[in-house]
Amino acid sequence: MQPKLKSFNRPFVGKPSPSKYLGSRLEGFSFYDVQHIDLSVDEEGKLVKSSSSTISIKLKEIRENIYSDLVNNLNRYLKGEGIKISYSFEEYIDIQLKTLGIRDHQRLIIKIVHTTPRQSIISTLCRIYNDNTNIHIAIDSYFLGKVRWISVIANSILLLITLFTILVSIPIVLAAIFSLGNSGNSQSNLIFAFILWLSGILTISLPPIGSIIYLYYSWFPVLAAVIDGEGLMKAIKSRFHNNRIDNLFDRDDVLGYLNSLLPFIGERLDTVFKENGFPKENIHEKILLAIKNSKGVTVNNSGFMFGFQIGNNNAQENY
Repeated sequence: MQPKLKSFNRPFVGKPSPSKYLGSRLEGFSFYDVQHIDLSVDEEGKLVKSSSSTISIKLKEIRENIYSDLVNNLNRYLKGEGIKISYSFEEYIDIQLKTLGIRDHQRLIIKIVHTTPRQSIISTLCRIYNDNTNIHIAIDSYFLGKVRWISVIANSILLLITLFTILVSIPIVLAAIFSLGNSGNSQSNLIFAFILWLSGILTISLPPIGSIIYLYYSWFPVLAAVIDGEGLMKAIKSRFHNNRIDNLFDRDDVLGYLNSLLPFIGERLDTVFKENGFPKENIHEKILLAIKNSKGVTVNNSGFMFGFQIGNNNAQENY
């Protein structure tokens, strides 16, 4: 299966990472591990000589086998679950590095997306990297809550008011700018007129400047998401969503789903390593232990509710 080519880090509106519009990162269901691949001994424990090119080829082969195994077995896993889950195999190209002629790692991602019955979205990004004699495993999970329609309606009203304010302010500001030439010719009159003119400009410029700032922080993210290829509803959801897991059933959906998916990924990783002659590490057990030791559903938002830790809003740039 060939990955779909996607780009990130485009100038101005390009998303800085594939996790940009996925919501809040779930700390308790994000996992990192490093597997050291020792090619200095064979399966019987005898010393062997391996060149750097041989090691590189072997690591690349293991990495490809992991991606292939996950993609092939996800089909069976998804059928068995019988719930709304989809996945994609993607390769990301850093546009800025490519423009500068800088060589980057091959960045492959398996993205698994689950839409709950309550219309929340749980996304999991699985990445595998090889470096020297190590294989790095990274799994991150994200939660995107339901659309807050009250917030959408309120911001839509503010958007109309903002656009009206800007349209009304433009001719007033322009008239004030050109009014300086109508003052008297004496130096004192010019200085006094300039002070009045500057005060007037600052006063009447505040509403349009404030309106532009509001547009940048409130609606520009929606426009940027649409330009990045997200659908309009997904763009609105990524900006005006409930970023707290303060509902008991949302918590149940997250725990039930990820407590099943992450151990499944661990099992597949263990299988591939054993098939390639490296059975020492048990990633499945590591994932179970990490989940057990986590503090439940921990997200990066604001506040502290019902025993789940909440940090600062939209920490979705973590990659």
